[in-house]
Amino acid sequence: MHKRRRLPQGFTIVELLIVVVVIAILAAISVVAYTSIQERARISKAHSDIRTIVTAVQLARINESKSMLQITGSGFTGSTCAAKPVGTDLAALPDSDTCIVRYKTTLDAISAASGTQLGDIRDPWGRPYKIDENEGENGFCSRDTVAMFAYPFNGTSTHPSTPSVNVPLSGFTHCS
Repeated sequence: MHKRRRLPQGFTIVELLIVVVVIAILAAISVVAYTSIQERARISKAHSDIRTIVTAVQLARINESKSMLQITGSGFTGSTCAAKPVGTDLAALPDSDTCIVRYKTTLDAISAASGTQLGDIRDPWGRPYKIDENEGENGFCSRDTVAMFAYPFNGTSTHPSTPSVNVPLSGFTHCS
């Protein structure tokens, strides 16, 4: 009679642990890559929104033959937002907050003057954009700015991925 040799019937615990570790490493790499892609998409959306607002501002200035300061009636729309305490979540502010009311009023003024419907355009995190009407303010020729507030919020700082002065001078002041 021949003695039968038993063949292995399953995986050893070491083999199973190696498979689990490899899967965990692949999952961690995937999560990091996905988060990075998601962040880049948000930044890209914000840049597109800012270009839309800047274009509307330029149209408004041409249509009205006025500077942005004259159209919005404000020297720094974002000032009520910037005055919030450090760490404030601007996305969580109610629509009745002066920061949001002033922001919407400015967007409405730009929309009406440009013929472009901006609605309640906000950054991909739900925060208002930082609008600073500088041209002609106090007789200076500083350029207007449309940008994202820094996150986490720390007052007037601008998010590092957005330019600080990105609206061309209009020529409707003594600036050109």
